[in-house]
Amino acid sequence: SPQDTVNIEGKTPDPSTFDDPQRAAGVERALKYMGLEPNVPMESIKIDKAFIGSCTNARVEDVRLAAMVAKGKKSGGRRVRDGGAREWAGEAAGGGGGPGRDPEGGWL
Repeated sequence: SPQDTVNIEGKTPDPSTFDDPQRAAGVERALKYMGLEPNVPMESIKIDKAFIGSCTNARVEDVRLAAMVAKGKKSGGRRVRDGGAREWAGEAAGGGGGPGRDPEGGWL
């Protein structure tokens, strides 16, 4: 969720700094889920998994930058990509989806 994002130069949030008890509990649950502690510099956290998604208003420039960062890294593979493509082109889009470009040059 957008309210749960932190700048890469920031730190993980500290639940004790939130006035709203529900919000503090949500932050605490998120930290526990990710195995993180409060006030840890983001730049010190090793990224072992990442999800890159887009929405209707995504900019192709952002996807290109993400691809440059991920180049040479292990991906979820075609099974993940193909499953998402089927959902996008069929079920989720009500059959109204269109083709997308595969990073390896083919069409989804």
